[in-house]
Amino acid sequence: MKTQLWILLSTGIILASVAVVGGKELTRIDGALIQAQHAADSEREAGAAIIARELKQQREERTALTQELTRLELEIERLAGNRAIEIAELQENYLKSREQLESLLNSSSSQLTVLESSVSRIEGAEYASLIQELNANMKDQWGALEARLDLNSEKLDKSRSALSKLDERLEERRDTHKMWRELLGPVVQLAGDSSVGSGVLLESMPVENRWRTLVVTAWHVVRDIQGTDGLDTTVPVTIYDQIGVARIESASVVKHDARIDVAVLEIYSSRPFPNGAKLPSIDSLARHAVFDRVYAVGCPLGNDPIPTAGEVADTSHDIDGQNYWMINAPTFIGNSGGGIFDAESHELLGIFSKIYNYGAVQQTIIPHMGLVTPMSTIYDWIEEEGLDLAQPK
Repeated sequence: MKTQLWILLSTGIILASVAVVGGKELTRIDGALIQAQHAADSEREAGAAIIARELKQQREERTALTQELTRLELEIERLAGNRAIEIAELQENYLKSREQLESLLNSSSSQLTVLESSVSRIEGAEYASLIQELNANMKDQWGALEARLDLNSEKLDKSRSALSKLDERLEERRDTHKMWRELLGPVVQLAGDSSVGSGVLLESMPVENRWRTLVVTAWHVVRDIQGTDGLDTTVPVTIYDQIGVARIESASVVKHDARIDVAVLEIYSSRPFPNGAKLPSIDSLARHAVFDRVYAVGCPLGNDPIPTAGEVADTSHDIDGQNYWMINAPTFIGNSGGGIFDAESHELLGIFSKIYNYGAVQQTIIPHMGLVTPMSTIYDWIEEEGLDLAQPK
């Protein structure tokens, strides 16, 4: 009986111990399961956070690309207008970049949509593989776009340079009305019974109730017109307008110098003349050199003022101790006293004096070898005589 009781007690104790141990093991297993669940949740949250950052980065890149597209559009709008031919290539490249950008944005949008729909089911290696593939794809497309944009940027710089040169050419484009006012308008004809020459009007200046206009010309033109009558004889001056209407005024001799072949006349009128020559500064004259482009404007053979183009051929041509400039613009009899103008600024550089000729019995004129009294010489003479041409300093 005791033995049986002992066996029962032992069996109960053993069963109780097993129950305790089994309960602890179950508790441990439950804890492990909970921890595993938490770990899975944390991994899922981390994956979602990475995806969210990736999505944010994609949106930022898309915004940057859109801003770049907007900048290119604004740049092209600024460069447009009358320059369509010059920027056609740039516009074509822009359209190609835009198509590539739109394709990239569409592709990115599709990939982002796939990512967003897959967030709840992506875990571990599957997520990493997809992200790696997406990054590689985006890098390839982004690299291609950057290369395209770099190419467009280079072409844009070239286009800017071409447009800058175009602007310079547009600025240099001939304004024939302005050229007439500044080159032909100031030139007048001086004519006598058997002689004809040219002169250059300066800007009209008010004097009391009248206008005084000086005319600079060659002395030998005035001498041949006046003949033996002396300096008291007035000189007929024909002044032209742009539509071909002429008016005749009478001019009196103010000063002359046969040594430099220059004379200054004056006209008094009730109204100013609209076109007076632009006078250069002394510094501007000093900068002129051989090969500078010029226009010779005069009234050869009694014609209305006509221009011929050429260059300065020499700035130190000495004849009988007097310095002249030589030009190769074609000139002829009647150009004497006319103006030699800078082709760019239209400033009066000198007064045409004489033409080279050769032959002892029958002289032949060399039209491309004309001699000019430079304005620097005339300025010095004017200062000695106490006159005022109102030349710039």
